[in-house]
Amino acid sequence: MKTLKHLAIVILALAAFYIASHHPSALAQPIPSNISVVGGPSSFIDGKIAFTSTYNKEMLEAAPRWHPADGNPPLSISDAQRTAASLLAKTIPNSKDWKLKDISLQQPLASFDEVPEGIWIYLFTFNGPKVKGRVNSFVTIAILLDGKAVPLTRVEPKK
Repeated sequence: MKTLKHLAIVILALAAFYIASHHPSALAQPIPSNISVVGGPSSFIDGKIAFTSTYNKEMLEAAPRWHPADGNPPLSISDAQRTAASLLAKTIPNSKDWKLKDISLQQPLASFDEVPEGIWIYLFTFNGPKVKGRVNSFVTIAILLDGKAVPLTRVEPKK
């Protein structure tokens, strides 16, 4: 039951960020026009700590362009994974116990007018060790095709 409750919270958060990115006036405090959110609060640790990955238009414009028809991306999966694992180690004290669960290459979501043509990001999702009676922890890390990790920002819980 707790897992369903946490899943519902995640879905509601993602929906709110989607609405904010496509209809900023729909929320009382819209996301600033130069900020984009990857998956909203994209990471949860022990069901208590949340992180989000944010990037701005300048970060995206500085990254190399790539089109799937061009062949392999300019950054290999293995190089991107090393960068993601390094950020994980800096963020999570016991990161050696975390396992890579998912890798995707996708065009980023954006709250500003338009993502520059040919911009792609890697998303790496790591799962934390399973602890009985707790929601599974996970962290999603975004890597730009220039090899830079999109910083993780801790989202403080509302009191």
